[in-house]
Amino acid sequence: MSRSLAQYWLLWRAALGFTRAFSPRLLLLLAVFTTLVSTGIAAISASSAAWLSWALCTPAGFLLLAWSLGYLPGALKLNTPANAQLVPGLRRRLVELTLLVWLLGIGVLGAGMLVTTKAPGPGLWLAAFLTLGVAGMTSGIRIAWLIYLPLLAGVVLHQRLPRPLLLAVDGLLGSHLALALLAPLGALTTLAIFPQAGKRHWDMLAKQAGSSAFGARTVLDQEPGRFSWDGLLLRRALAQRRPGPLLMRALGRSLPAAAANGLAFAALGIGAVIYLAQRGLLPGMTSYFAQLSWVTISGVLLVFVFQAGMAPAWLARTTGEQALVRLAPAFPAGAAGFNELLARAQLRQSLTIWLMASSAALMLGLASGMEGSALWQQAGVCCMTLPTLALALRDHARSSVWPIFGMWAIAFALSYIGPMVGIAAYAAFGLPFWPVALITAFALTAVLVVKRLRLMRAAPIAFPAGRLN
Repeated sequence: MSRSLAQYWLLWRAALGFTRAFSPRLLLLLAVFTTLVSTGIAAISASSAAWLSWALCTPAGFLLLAWSLGYLPGALKLNTPANAQLVPGLRRRLVELTLLVWLLGIGVLGAGMLVTTKAPGPGLWLAAFLTLGVAGMTSGIRIAWLIYLPLLAGVVLHQRLPRPLLLAVDGLLGSHLALALLAPLGALTTLAIFPQAGKRHWDMLAKQAGSSAFGARTVLDQEPGRFSWDGLLLRRALAQRRPGPLLMRALGRSLPAAAANGLAFAALGIGAVIYLAQRGLLPGMTSYFAQLSWVTISGVLLVFVFQAGMAPAWLARTTGEQALVRLAPAFPAGAAGFNELLARAQLRQSLTIWLMASSAALMLGLASGMEGSALWQQAGVCCMTLPTLALALRDHARSSVWPIFGMWAIAFALSYIGPMVGIAAYAAFGLPFWPVALITAFALTAVLVVKRLRLMRAAPIAFPAGRLN
């Protein structure tokens, strides 16, 4: 192995090691399993070239996922101002490795798309802009959100452009000249997120500490802004003096609260679009929403499923300050009372996320033209995810933090139990699918929540989490 490759491998492993609650081995196994399953299904049911497309696109998607969520946060921590000044070669290798891995993922993804189509199409551009946008926002670049403007403009103006101009734009996006611009765009983004040591570098680190979900390890590093959603919830909890909301605010900035805030605004925006479309003011947006399928609409529920899987890792962020929280007079001193207070607060927070996600999904269903039974079925799909509420309830003192991807796999498995039982009952006994699936989901949710509430009442005091594992 050459010296450069050895340094790349060392930096890749070091960056993944910095990221908490991230399991590269589990992600690799999941990528291999998903690739084999999707390739096998495509080989059996699709055309002869489809299996090769899936065999290329699936691992490329997992590589970009690992690059965005695993490698990049750790690489940003390696590029400290001291290292950037004292070890100039480290920054250069980080820039090279970041760009090469991103180009490899985008290149393999584009090659997989070219197997079945003559041009990569908008999917490749969507992946490129999303990953680069995530990189810029993770590093703390204030104007990184501007990279999403071309995507938003494409969605809004797609139905309004004349057909000749639309064909010309599609042809330009699929041309080799446009694809050649991806490499310079990735290089500029990579150089921006790994600055030289200096004032800009320190400002970027301060921005990361204030905005990153897992960047700051203490509550004091995550002081909410005056007009932020977290600041509003904190002032409301202080005014009401309720122990449950105060306990959740004491754990630092709330990713679930931010998710609920985003979904609430999404539901309001979709409702406004529906109202304006019914008045005939947005014909282009009406036709766009009409193309949405129930599978696309149900993707909104992934926000709730991902949040439910992240609950243990989210609690493990502030173990150093949780012992101080136990001394606050507003919280019960006994283990059973404190654990029950924490469990009810976590359940209330998760249920709020579920209500927000379900409302956004149903609003999207209304915007796409769903009526009657179709809308009720979409509500049933939302109810299938209810068993994941129980993931936040555990013996926090003894339990170790599982990798996030493992918790996400458990969350998805719990969401599929209701539909699988419904399918089995329909195939074996001819019973209707939806009643069986809904009863199974509700019963499983009740059993898991009650059982794990009893587990928390009998467990040692939850804070500091993980001290007895």
